[in-house]
Amino acid sequence: AALGEAVIADDTVTFFRAKIGHWLQPGRNHCGRLAVRDIGLVPDNMPEDAGQVAINSPLVWASKVPSLQVTHKYARGRLWVLGGVWMTGAAALAAGAGLRAGAGLVGIAATGIDSAEMYRHYERALLVAEAEEVSDWRALLHRFRPDALVMGPGLANQPDPITWIKMGLEEVPQVVLDADGLNAFQNNAEDLFAAIGPNMVLTPHEGEFDRLFGDLKGGRVERALAAAARAGCTVVLKGNDTVIASAEGRCLINSNAPVSLATAGTGDVLAGTIGALMARGMSGFDAASAGVWFHGRAAAAVGDALIADDLLDHLSTAV
Repeated sequence: AALGEAVIADDTVTFFRAKIGHWLQPGRNHCGRLAVRDIGLVPDNMPEDAGQVAINSPLVWASKVPSLQVTHKYARGRLWVLGGVWMTGAAALAAGAGLRAGAGLVGIAATGIDSAEMYRHYERALLVAEAEEVSDWRALLHRFRPDALVMGPGLANQPDPITWIKMGLEEVPQVVLDADGLNAFQNNAEDLFAAIGPNMVLTPHEGEFDRLFGDLKGGRVERALAAAARAGCTVVLKGNDTVIASAEGRCLINSNAPVSLATAGTGDVLAGTIGALMARGMSGFDAASAGVWFHGRAAAAVGDALIADDLLDHLSTAV
């Protein structure tokens, strides 16, 4: 936080290693170019838990990204997206990202006949199946056996979304829950946490975070870690300084996301990217960390005036 008269520096010199405040906003905007200088300290001078917070980087997770050199599409993972009857573009963006982030098969479960026709016009590679009732959703999950699910994008105005979401949580261990999937539980967060498994990922922005964890105080790192511990899974607190926190106390601060991502639909692309990496076999925390970084890399390749659809054009080369 900027306390009192905080200058906007051109350059900042710090010693031994960078501090959290150099990478979280608004400190990141205040410090300018950051130089880390050696003054003779070594890791033994650090508290034992000091290494739990780090910068998100391929150095952390690159060795855990599964190879795409496999013999058939099912070996690359099956990702399904629960698609609502309104704001169909959101689920389509998530599914399109799943395809480009390497999942071998991506499908959308359309919760209405009219929406199914819409989804069939978005991406020819997508498998679209109709699921008008919750029982249809369960049958679809049993038939296609997804390795991971994305639920939430475009679920606004869905009748009884909690029942649909809980069905997905019961049937598939690897789930990304985003957007309206989070908002559905804003008055009953503990009900959600009771249904969550350890290899699930919640991806709230600040507003959605407050609806689920509004009582948590402190900075973004502290709140994200507390939320992950309470929910029992990975939490991605989105923003220009996205924080990825695990239930076990690991935390990464992302630094490569440009401000151009502050536009509608980019979060749906992120959810699909994380879901694809989970379908390919990564853990929730590693998939979230890699997905956030790939998302930022794709955005940087687009330029300043991006729209969410542009990310899809660059995502396959970013992953």
